[in-house]
Amino acid sequence: MQLALLCALAAPACFLAPTTAVQHAASTAPAQTARPQPDPFPMPREGLKLPATTAENAFTLAELTNEFSRVTGETLVIDPQVRQTLQSTAVGLNRALDVPPAEVYFVVETLLVQNGFVFTRLNDREPRMLALWSGSEKRMPRTNSVHVPIDSLEMWARHPAFVITTAIDLPNTDVRTLSNSMRTMFVDGSTQQIVPVGSSNTLVITSYGSEVVSLVRMLREIDSAAARENERRMKAAAEKPTPKPEVPAEKSKD
Repeated sequence: MQLALLCALAAPACFLAPTTAVQHAASTAPAQTARPQPDPFPMPREGLKLPATTAENAFTLAELTNEFSRVTGETLVIDPQVRQTLQSTAVGLNRALDVPPAEVYFVVETLLVQNGFVFTRLNDREPRMLALWSGSEKRMPRTNSVHVPIDSLEMWARHPAFVITTAIDLPNTDVRTLSNSMRTMFVDGSTQQIVPVGSSNTLVITSYGSEVVSLVRMLREIDSAAARENERRMKAAAEKPTPKPEVPAEKSKD
């Protein structure tokens, strides 16, 4: 999603009444730089060595997920149909790849998403378990998405294969108009959703982790731009001279 496209879609929804802008001025003030957030998953005990896909060695997604499970300690729950697809699908690397421990989750998730698979978290304590699903599965994974508070969202930026849900407040934006404008961008009903909450200025967003993080960043920029424009309009209105009332002409005494 490009910021310019979002701005074009959101422009009609970005401006609230000046009084609303005043009420929410504090919430749009520049925030201090946040500390990097820890990854939601433990560091794998070692990296991965992924071979290139050749005619002699068709390294499959099933082998990839087995190696991922081995180095991360995650137990994977996979239904028979998905397992069969994994066993028949090559990873497709054109050359061998050495993956350091810190990049294991991101690289494996990226390769899985490229082939239409997603993770859902079954247990975040020992023993840790993940379910692996086809992204087209209607029962999953949106209904089992990870609920992520907005202040913990950044830790999911490098997890493209997990579907997450978060809520963001956009005090300077008409979120109902905005969500209607953006609905065409949420085309995968099994993994994506955008819903305005009641009469508030809150949006609930569900999608892949890295996509939600990027989208929230851009929506915040749009909302901040709307706040600045509201402030400019209020200032211009305050500086505009008030027209003097016309004094009625005196009637003749003749």
